Amino acid sequence: MRAVSPPKKRQHEAKFYTLEQLGILLAKAVGTRLELPVYICAYLGLRRSELCGLRWSDVDLEHQTITIENTRTQAGKKGIEKGTKTASSTHTLYLPDTLCDMLNAAREHQQACRAEYKNAYDDNDYVVVIEDGRPFWPNYLSELFGKFLADNESAENRAA
Repeated sequence: MRAVSPPKKRQHEAKFYTLEQLGILLAKAVGTRLELPVYICAYLGLRRSELCGLRWSDVDLEHQTITIENTRTQAGKKGIEKGTKTASSTHTLYLPDTLCDMLNAAREHQQACRAEYKNAYDDNDYVVVIEDGRPFWPNYLSELFGKFLADNESAENRAA
């Protein structure tokens, strides 16, 4: 064992959108079911688990703030809901007017869906939900986003 060198730890290199790329992403997300999740993450820098754990009780539209204190993750097909990892992970962020408007519209849309689906609506406090009220799970959100990127990349390549 002394003659064996341990493997070198690879440094994770984060990738970021340029302002131009972010503008394109936001424009392409408009009108899709990913519009609200993409805008929230782009404006606030939330992790997908924080986005999926976001509740209306965490949103204060009057004071234009949002408090991150819950996360939703997955282990296989099992969902795990919990608080943030550490006390310092719980934080309050300012909501720009654009997000306040989008969140108001999302709340109204959820109320309309609640009326349409009646008893079949999954009535919960989550912000990011499917039409029938079921909350997005992180893996599903990632799958949707990956497909969204692939579809839009393909469309750009066909247009070029």
